[in-house]
Amino acid sequence: MTKISFSLKFVIVSLFFALLASPALAQTERGKENGVNRRTPSPQALVTTAKINSCQVRESGVKTRMTQLTKLTANMETTFDRIAEKVKTYYTDTVLPSGNTAPDYDILISDIAAKKALIQTELSKANTAIDTFSCTSGGDPKTLMNQYQINMRAVKTALKNYRTSIVNLIVAVRTVSKEIEATPTVTVTPNQIKMKYNTKLILLILFAVIVGLFIISLKTQKTIDNNLLTTENIENPNDLDQAQDQLNVINIDGVDSGLNQLNTEASTF
Repeated sequence: MTKISFSLKFVIVSLFFALLASPALAQTERGKENGVNRRTPSPQALVTTAKINSCQVRESGVKTRMTQLTKLTANMETTFDRIAEKVKTYYTDTVLPSGNTAPDYDILISDIAAKKALIQTELSKANTAIDTFSCTSGGDPKTLMNQYQINMRAVKTALKNYRTSIVNLIVAVRTVSKEIEATPTVTVTPNQIKMKYNTKLILLILFAVIVGLFIISLKTQKTIDNNLLTTENIENPNDLDQAQDQLNVINIDGVDSGLNQLNTEASTF
């Protein structure tokens, strides 16, 4: 009887533990099926994921600023191109037919072409940096941004050299064109300077009116937009002076403000 009681107790205890273990085992299996029973990510992996997420939030804005900065320098180059073409047209259509030539003209034109080619090379590198900038491409976003800044500073230097080469052309063309504009000496005989008082008075009045109109035109000219010259023809040495002034007005160093902003943001990646 005692053996039977012991066996019965053993069976009851076994069933009790089996009932307790079954829900836990079932929960474990369900957890495995649902992926709950995975290894917890390492702290380093969590930090990396957070950095990528933070980068992706700013990625679009950074690429937009890069693109805008590249377009700014491209617009400067286009303005320089237009002025250079106007100067060359003036030389071909006005200076050469007069029998005057700039001794170093061909050398200056070659130098302009070489300087422009350098801008294209550096701009191409900058655009490539924009295209490759990505938070998930495997590269370091900070390194890519720094490379873009290096490329754009090279573009800025190339723009300055390009401008200098165009200025050199303007100086050479202006030197020979002033010979065309030289006013011949006019000899006046005594009989030609004899005038009546009324005639002199009328001429003085007309002269005052002309001077007044000239002064007004000068003041008006100062208000003309700097870009207007690029759409007009260069017809005389004064236009060459204005072309050079416009070249000098363009603020190439303004690119630095955009680069400094990118540099500040790069330090946060």
